[in-house]
Amino acid sequence: MNEMRRNDDAMIKQRQVSKKITMDEEKTQMNKAKPEVIPEGTYMPFLLAVSLLFMGWGLISYWIMSVAGTIGFFIALAGWIKEMYERGQD
Repeated sequence: MNEMRRNDDAMIKQRQVSKKITMDEEKTQMNKAKPEVIPEGTYMPFLLAVSLLFMGWGLISYWIMSVAGTIGFFIALAGWIKEMYERGQD
C-alpha cells in the first residue's frame, strides 16, 4: 500500500514537472522579441539630430550655422528615407 502511494506521488511530480516545462516553453514562445532579425544600424538619425542642433545654434549665434544645419537636415532625412526604402525592397 505504501509503495503504491510512493508511485502515485512520483507520477504526480512527473506530471507537474512536465507541465512546468510545457508552460515555460509557451512563455518563451510568447515573449520572443519582434522583429527577430534586427536591422543594420544607421548613422542617419544621429546626423539628423546634429543638424537640428546646428540649426538651433545658428538661431542664437550666426546664420551660417543655420544654413549648414538646414542642408545637413535635408541630406540626413533623404539618406534615412533612402535606407528605409532599400530595406523594404529586400
